[in-house]
Amino acid sequence: MSASPEQLQQSVKYHRTDQPATFRRSRAQWGELSNMTGGFPIHANGILFQSSDSLYQALKFPHSPRRQQAIAAAHSGYAAKVVAYEPGEKPYAQWDCHRVDAMRVALAFKLFQNPRFGDALLATGSRAIVESSDRDVFWGARPTRDGYASANVLGRVVKLFWPTAPGPVSGRLPGMTPRFWHTASPHPAIL
Repeated sequence: MSASPEQLQQSVKYHRTDQPATFRRSRAQWGELSNMTGGFPIHANGILFQSSDSLYQALKFPHSPRRQQAIAAAHSGYAAKVVAYEPGEKPYAQWDCHRVDAMRVALAFKLFQNPRFGDALLATGSRAIVESSDRDVFWGARPTRDGYASANVLGRVVKLFWPTAPGPVSGRLPGMTPRFWHTASPHPAIL
């Protein structure tokens, strides 16, 4: 995975004629590629998350085990996001510097613990992966008359894992040690 967070944040355009693997809703075609999609549980450091977005949201709070536990207890990715945005603790001060790497980690856990996600990823073939979003021009891409345009960071991060072969892991990625659960660290989003 050679793309840097800075490279991933550059705006790009996708044309409809290129037939990108586009998702907007979890239950629609290519919906398995969304980090909000349920049915892809993740076990990380002995804790069960209902989606990769739940794990991603927990990574924002290395200084608050209470908030992380509340996020993990949420029944869906959307519910976890709601908990993450509740008043009270703020995300780690340099969160924006680490959020792309945190998404890579969350999606890696999803891939290696859920072969069905790997199957969906491989089914995209050479197509670009695009999260269609009218609101989020960082993680998604805004529909245009002839395709999609904006950063589409989520789609591009997901595509970085193609054609990685999925394989089982039991709560940890090889060579990565979770440090975000009970102590603040200088780089909390890097496991």
